[in-house]
Amino acid sequence: MGECGPLRIEGVDARLLAFFQDLKSVLPAAHITSGFRTKEEQTCLYKKMPPGMAAKPGTSSHETGRAIDIGGIDYTSKEIQKIVRKVLGKHPDVLWGFYFKTSDPVHFYVPKSSPV
Repeated sequence: MGECGPLRIEGVDARLLAFFQDLKSVLPAAHITSGFRTKEEQTCLYKKMPPGMAAKPGTSSHETGRAIDIGGIDYTSKEIQKIVRKVLGKHPDVLWGFYFKTSDPVHFYVPKSSPV
């Protein structure tokens, strides 16, 4: 995460970590670029990013451990998108930010409505 705080995997929902491990088994270059964030780290990121590129502090799924960002993947590739969707099919509680109104293809999350 850089200047806004360290990469934290502790506190990330186990379903996201299981999804990541499965994804990494077929796309070895995949790596987590952001996991759990404190409210202070989210505030730093929110101030640093262009408008609309980071959630307001207190609203990010990263702050509750319900989101990870995964880099090392060319999300513009139709073949990669197909692989990601196939792996997601094995993890029904994990959703993909690729489908957000403002696409965030690196973002994977477990919605609040999904029980822990």
